Amino acid sequence: MKNKFLIFLFLVCSSIGVLGENIGNIKEEFFITEYTEESSTENLKIEQELMIQTVDPVKLADSYSRRVTGLIYDTLFVNSNGEIVPNLVERYNWQEENKLFIKLKSGIRFHDGSELTSKDIENSLMRLKKEGTVSEMYNSILGIEIVDKYSFIINLNIRDGLLLNALSNSFSSIVKVDNGKFYGTGPYSIEVFNEGVLKLKNFDKCFDRNENMYKEIEIRWDLNPNQRIIKYTNDINNFVFDLYKEDIEKAEDYDLLSDEAVVEKSPIYDTLGLMFGKKYTIDERVAIERAIYQNVDGFFPEDLVEAELSKIDKNYNLNEAKKLISEVGLKSKKIDIMVLNTEHNMKIANYVKKNLEDAGMKVTLLPHGMISFYQKLYARDYDTAIYNINISTVYPILSLEKILIYDIGDKETANALLPFIELMRKEKNPEKVKKIFDKVLSLVNKNMLYIPIEHKETFQIAEEENMKRFHKIVGY
Repeated sequence: MKNKFLIFLFLVCSSIGVLGENIGNIKEEFFITEYTEESSTENLKIEQELMIQTVDPVKLADSYSRRVTGLIYDTLFVNSNGEIVPNLVERYNWQEENKLFIKLKSGIRFHDGSELTSKDIENSLMRLKKEGTVSEMYNSILGIEIVDKYSFIINLNIRDGLLLNALSNSFSSIVKVDNGKFYGTGPYSIEVFNEGVLKLKNFDKCFDRNENMYKEIEIRWDLNPNQRIIKYTNDINNFVFDLYKEDIEKAEDYDLLSDEAVVEKSPIYDTLGLMFGKKYTIDERVAIERAIYQNVDGFFPEDLVEAELSKIDKNYNLNEAKKLISEVGLKSKKIDIMVLNTEHNMKIANYVKKNLEDAGMKVTLLPHGMISFYQKLYARDYDTAIYNINISTVYPILSLEKILIYDIGDKETANALLPFIELMRKEKNPEKVKKIFDKVLSLVNKNMLYIPIEHKETFQIAEEENMKRFHKIVGY
């Protein structure tokens, strides 16, 4: 157990550091949620930043919900170190450029005991195409032709070089829905899911199980990264997600991480930026963008996309910003910024507030707890908001589709970009695909519906054994 004084000091300093006007958070810092049980080697207790919104793969919209799909469900293919390989599939071949033949492995069971068949694949993929958050990414699928119990053909309307990649993504997890219950073929079945707490139970009939399985996995959430780390230090949880580099450095400064703790980079970037809710003209959005110094080179992190066309102009000039703000009639105009009440988001909010006030605007910050923030966000009931966009390092193209349709809610732009996405599907040269993607991002930038301010790498903490076991279970 770490020195209690250091933990106390860590909490005090963290509380005071929540950006001046957020002093009201100090009380919350001192009340750590208590659990009756400590973590054990038989059970995995995960803590992440936000609550799980859904366990339905087709409704996925955030990395916090997507994280658990690999524990519950399987996909036809998986991405193994950048290579797409069969998973539920025994063999496959392209009969024509637009016909993919697949034969399933036999004897695979859903959590309800029923066997996986071609009909289940048809039901799952067609439901995804009809109801999915990113259904547009599966537009190339015309239908499923069932050959026999374990064989089928996916018929396409075009050659789709991105199809296998899409079929390895968690959105396309194979799920059986029966009376509102969700069943997968993965290593864990759903035992309890309410109020953002998810409890999973070991599924002993999993076709791809390994010997080192946990009996149960429990996933909880806590907005405060300091709380998550301290609960890890006190063995209340044994796996922590959604930490930034500064969170790790702060914990190390206070000697809160044992020698056994492994810090690992997650395959997710957080992009923090300003999102427009109410109608601003393109000129107003450009003026606001020019008034904020962006610490980014492009809409996506530079190690995912080498920005050329989509490179952001960072020639910040305060006098020019003031002039633009005045010209479009925003000088002295009040702007409300809704923000999730976390240390990092409040820091960005105050940064934006200062930039805009320096340029002549009047700014009010409106901090919210998680529930009220997302209720207003999904209802588009806000003026502007500081919002975290999750970008997968493995699936950047699917991430963009999800960002446009779900996060920003701009289906018009998403539909306008579909021809470019179809070009990426047809293109066989990976370098040309990158150039097309760069072009797509440049068009997204021009609409100014979201102003990226900072890209943040995310990290996770666990002891080495738990880190290895988790990776082996989820397959990455």
